[in-house]
Amino acid sequence: MANVITGKVWTLDTAAGLVTDNNVNIYGILVTWKVVSAGAIVLSEVGEPGNDLSNGMTILDAVSAAASSAATNELSQWYPIEGIYRGLKKVTMTDIAKIAIYTK
Repeated sequence: MANVITGKVWTLDTAAGLVTDNNVNIYGILVTWKVVSAGAIVLSEVGEPGNDLSNGMTILDAVSAAASSAATNELSQWYPIEGIYRGLKKVTMTDIAKIAIYTK
């Protein structure tokens, strides 16, 4: 699956890498963890304009607890992160089932 970054809700694949180097106005992020896994996610801004290899400020750094992630009411987590960020980069993606970026 490839990143789908059109419309208000973006769905991202689970491979690390650059999503966009354009400014992004984020309303929130929904992460769905894989069942019974110790997942981790780190999203960051792009560090320098025109250099998508560098990481900028961290936007989201989260982990799931392996045992508790088996409960269905804990599979998805909403992160109310609001702001305009300089690009979006997936730095670390481990045991993530789905990522949705809600934009304005």
